[in-house]
This record gives sequence, structure tokens and C-alpha cells, in this order.
Amino acid sequence: MKYIVLSLWLIVLQISCVGASERSRIPTYMTDPLIGLEYEPKSVVFDRFPRAVKWESGAPGIGDGINWVFSVCVDADHLGDEYWIVAGLSRSWLDTEPPSRGDYEETAGTVLVKRAGRYRVLGSYGKLYKMLGLSEKIVGCLLRDAVERMVRAYGGKGALEAAWGRSTGVISVEPALARAFEDAGVHLAGMTTGEKGSGRAVR
Repeated sequence: MKYIVLSLWLIVLQISCVGASERSRIPTYMTDPLIGLEYEPKSVVFDRFPRAVKWESGAPGIGDGINWVFSVCVDADHLGDEYWIVAGLSRSWLDTEPPSRGDYEETAGTVLVKRAGRYRVLGSYGKLYKMLGLSEKIVGCLLRDAVERMVRAYGGKGALEAAWGRSTGVISVEPALARAFEDAGVHLAGMTTGEKGSGRAVR
């Protein structure tokens, strides 16, 4: 019996060490894929994208790193298809002997569709507005949910506005995204509409 208990304890310890190692590799700051605002993932927390999902291609479409959910929209008019915006961290294999994994590196936002229980990559977030063939209804739904998630992650509209106010530079966004912030009652001073411009950083 004591050997079983010892074995279980060693398994728990190993899992804890893996979790601690993963956390230690997460960068101190990350960048929001929609407005380029840097944030601390330890305090500004978005939902994790599940690792164990099924892909249409049979292989993971966004690597085997860590990803967070920035938006989800369910298309009730089309069999409940789901559209997602995710972004996060990936790890590459290093050219060592034996092969080893490198540190996590930040990835750009990616748009996914979930259909019949399987995910497929549609393209980068930068293509959301003009190149992915999504309807205005779906794009608007994704942006509204993205703003809601951002407000929750920062702990309220005021906290998000304050973080934006501490940032530097000016960003130009698509009119649809600016409307989503306006409709949610979030005022990000200095945000303009047009072609997407430079990101903003906050410390």
C-alpha cells in the first residue's frame, strides 16, 4: 500500500513541476492581438484555449503551445458554427542533440472556425475584415465578444481605459472594432479609424 501511495505522490510531484516549468516560461508581458495593448498575463487573465481539440486536418492547426481565447461567436443561422479568435505562445524544436524545445514565443492572433466538432484555421486576425469571407454579422459578433472579454480580463471598463491611457503612441483600427468599443461604453482616447496602425505598449 505504501508503494502505491509513494507512486501517486511522485506522479503528482511530476505534474506540479511541469506546470511550474510552463508558468516560468510565459513572458512577463504579452500583446493583445486586436489593439496591440501589452498586458501582464498573470493579472490580466483570458480563458485558455483547450489543448485537446479535434482538427479537420487531423493535426493541430495552431501548434502545441499555449493559446488564449480572445473571442467566440456562435452562428445560430448556420448549424451553430463557432468562430474563434485565439492567440498565445508556441515552442519550436531546437537544433540540438538530442532535440530539445525552446522557450515560448508569442504568436499573432488566429481566426478559427469550429464546425461539426472540428476546428479549422481560417487565417490571421489581420485578415478578419476583408480576406476571410466572413459576413459583417459574424465579424461584428466576434468584435463585440472580444471587447466584452477584454473588459472582464482587465476587471472593468475603467481599468481597461486606464491601461490604455498609460500606453504610448496612437493606433488606427477598423471602424467595426471602434464601434464595438463605443457600443460597449469603452472610451479609448486617441484611437482612430482607418488602416490598422502601430501598436501601443503599457508597463
